[in-house]
Amino acid sequence: MVALTLGAALIVPVAGAAQAADSGWSHATAWGFNDAGQVGDGSTTTRLTPVPVTDPGLGFTTVAAGSYHSLGIAADGTLWAWGANNQGQLGDGGTTSAPRPRRVPGLTNVTKIAAGADYSLAVLSDGSLWAWGLNDEGQLGDGTIVNRSTPVRVPGLASVIDVATGSSHTLAVLADGTVRTWGGNLFGELGDGTTTGRLSPVLVPGLTSVTKVAGGYHHSLALRSDGSLWSWGDFSLGALGRTGNSLLAAPVPMPLSVVGMAAGGEHTLAVTSDGRAWSWGRNDFSVLGDGGPSRGTPALIPGLANVIQVSAGGRTCMALLSDHTIMGWGNNQLGNLGDGTDTPRPTPVPIRGVTGVTQVSVGLETRFHTAAHTVVVRPAPLPAFSIAISPEKVSLPVGGTVTLTVATTAINGSLQRIGLSPKLILPAGVTATFNPQSVVAGGTSTLTLRASVTARPSPVQSTVTVIGSSALPRGTASATFQLRVTPPLA
Repeated sequence: MVALTLGAALIVPVAGAAQAADSGWSHATAWGFNDAGQVGDGSTTTRLTPVPVTDPGLGFTTVAAGSYHSLGIAADGTLWAWGANNQGQLGDGGTTSAPRPRRVPGLTNVTKIAAGADYSLAVLSDGSLWAWGLNDEGQLGDGTIVNRSTPVRVPGLASVIDVATGSSHTLAVLADGTVRTWGGNLFGELGDGTTTGRLSPVLVPGLTSVTKVAGGYHHSLALRSDGSLWSWGDFSLGALGRTGNSLLAAPVPMPLSVVGMAAGGEHTLAVTSDGRAWSWGRNDFSVLGDGGPSRGTPALIPGLANVIQVSAGGRTCMALLSDHTIMGWGNNQLGNLGDGTDTPRPTPVPIRGVTGVTQVSVGLETRFHTAAHTVVVRPAPLPAFSIAISPEKVSLPVGGTVTLTVATTAINGSLQRIGLSPKLILPAGVTATFNPQSVVAGGTSTLTLRASVTARPSPVQSTVTVIGSSALPRGTASATFQLRVTPPLA
């Protein structure tokens, strides 16, 4: 709510100053190629440095970057999508792109998401898996090759705990630790021992106790609970990190237990239990992070320590460190790395100005495109809005009225609603109303002050503090102006 307090002795912040009431809010920040609005800041301008994703006022806890679109799980479990929608990948029933997050209808209690090349996936708390978007190779798993502009449930699957996308194939982990795959299979990326595409989920034989999966252009990864990493699919460029049959899953030789991994276009990243990062595969655009040639066996990425997550696009890579900062390397043609330049980085460099990060997702751009975008989740400084009042000095004549403008500005792109309450403490004979009484951050309200004919003139100016508050995210902001009640007009 908003309160006005009168009194010359009141200690208040300067006009426009803000005060935080809570610090547990997360939102999304993004950068890079933005031709279809996949960065989510309301524009189609490519961003060389991080910008806030326009927040629907709910906050984002998990994000996923696709080739030209993005997904985000809000704090209330709803799902939002933005960017390209030419194949229905935003799930809203249409094909119109959205430069700001748009609600995916019909999905609640979303726990996991994955964004592929023009298609999307979501796991709900009941373990069901839903898919929509491009389906030319059966990557939606519904038994057809019909595109879907709204979510459809993937039949035959229950208790899904993780999901991942490749270029045109999909992987899912079930609660029993087994893996199902479907979609394109030209290079054996489904792991069922064949190169036959599948329109419905099939079992990956020989895999148990799996906790997480990942997909590249044409190869796949699975992480088991014992810390072993398994791979299958296209071996020609070294992305499997091993030799032997590529049509079936087999372990990648690693010196320590693996705790995280990412499948890039034609390369692979892994994090071991000591916090170090490893890479292997094709090294076009320096995606291996060591400035060297391509290689088919794992090797350490120099300059990285205390890594807790990695994410890989086709030609751009990111690592999240334990201090919640990020480092990036690889192609940087259109701001892929967010370091303010378009200079390629053969080895990891820090991405300045992005702190408190809890998750990072790099889009797996299509095979012959060099531009990607990145989305991260990070805390939002609160409050997520500010207030400004004009004019800053007001004379209110007895028996008269005066109007002020209360302007609100969203911080970090959050479009939360700000309540404005008429319940004010004012001198005898003075009343105040707001029109409207609540606004979405970025909007304005007119504050009207009225002094009745019985009001008394004040000898000095009084400081008036306007305090606004929001529930999602919870926080308050304040601003001040000077008020003096003057004799009636002649």
